[in-house]
Amino acid sequence: MPMARRERVIGIVQPTYLPWLPFFERMAASDAFVLLDDVEYSKNSAFNRNAIKTAHGRHMLTVPVLYRGASSRFVGEVEVNPAVAWARKHWLTISQSYAHAPYWPRYKDVLADVYHRAHGPRLIDWMMPMIAFLRKELALDVPCHLSSQLGITTRRNRKLVDICRALDGTHFIVKPGSADYHPPEEFEPHGIRFAVLNYSTLTYRQEHGPFVPGLSALDYLLNCGPGRPPFAARAQLT
Repeated sequence: MPMARRERVIGIVQPTYLPWLPFFERMAASDAFVLLDDVEYSKNSAFNRNAIKTAHGRHMLTVPVLYRGASSRFVGEVEVNPAVAWARKHWLTISQSYAHAPYWPRYKDVLADVYHRAHGPRLIDWMMPMIAFLRKELALDVPCHLSSQLGITTRRNRKLVDICRALDGTHFIVKPGSADYHPPEEFEPHGIRFAVLNYSTLTYRQEHGPFVPGLSALDYLLNCGPGRPPFAARAQLT
C-alpha cells in the first residue's frame, strides 16, 4: 500500500515594497514561499508603495516607477524612475518618524545602508533587500523562491497550480472568501487543495499616539524588535 503524501503548504504572493505584516504571516504559514515576479505589473496596486506611521499619522511611501500606460511588463521588469530622488526622502521620513522607537538604535545603520546603497535599476532590486532584511529579523527561515526562476510559463490559476506542483506542494494558501478568483475546481483535479489563512489582528505599542493598523512590517519591527510576531496558528487545511 503506497504511503500517504506528506502535507506541504505553499504560499504564493506578489512582491511589494515594504510589505505589511500579513505578507509575512503568509510566509510563516508556508513550507515554501514564492514571490510572483513574472506576472503583469498593475499601476493601481501596492507593488511600489506601503504605509508607515509618522507624527501626522499614516503616511504612504511610494517608489516612482517608469510605467507606460497599458504596459504588459512583468513586476520583475519594471524600472524605478532615476530622475526622482525618492530614496533619500524615504530614508529621511523613516528616520524622523522612528527616531524614538525602541528598536531604532538597533536597526538605523542597517536601514541607512539599504537606502544609501546603489541598487539595480528595477523596482524588485529595492524590494528584495527589504524583504530579506524583514524576513531575517522576523525569524522566518521558510525557503523563498522567485517564480521567474522556476521556469513555469502558464498563467493565472494554472500558474499557481504548476508552482505548487513544482515545489511538491499539496496545499495552496488562500484567504477566506477567495473562491471567486481561486475556484477549487481549478486546483483539486491537479492534486492541490486549499490552506485557508485568516490573518491575525495584531495590536502593539506604536509611536505617535493610538494604534494604526495595516502598516508596513517595518513599523512592527522598529517598535517590537526581532523575533516572529504572535501570528495565529497555521492555516486550516481543506
